[in-house]
Amino acid sequence: TYTKLPEMPVAVADSLALAYQNRYIYLISGRQQEGNINLVQVFDNFSQKWSQATPYPGAAVAGHAGAVAGHQMLVCDGISQDFQQQAQGQIVPTAACYLGELDPKQSNKIRWQKIKHHGGPARFRQAAIGIKLNDEAAVAFIGGRDQSSSSTASNQIYIYALKQQRWLR
Repeated sequence: TYTKLPEMPVAVADSLALAYQNRYIYLISGRQQEGNINLVQVFDNFSQKWSQATPYPGAAVAGHAGAVAGHQMLVCDGISQDFQQQAQGQIVPTAACYLGELDPKQSNKIRWQKIKHHGGPARFRQAAIGIKLNDEAAVAFIGGRDQSSSSTASNQIYIYALKQQRWLR
């Protein structure tokens, strides 16, 4: 059976959805008809209410990827729109990564910091998952493709070790 839940305050597509503490769902950035937004919307499954968290600090993106590991979330890549280039907005691959430290007691507080990018091309609609590698929390980014609709999916995997704060080869 299905139950209708409260609608998100700001409807978005190609947003990144991340679960935290088996309670919260974070919708990070995403696109609307008017363009991308940098909002971080949080759904609390216990109270069944939406709220706003600390906004995403990078360019507002869509089709980005990320994962939660412990009390950290890592978000990378996606595409943004440059409305100064063209009247309708030029699609721009966005090669950037942001690490968010989650406050376990205040779900709406995220301490964001930009980290070094993995060095490969920015990818769109890749997958990401929090993993343990040699007993260390890490985030793996897999697949995706560049912004052209005719490109094939990438076979590259990038892994970020959270404790070491570096990309692994």
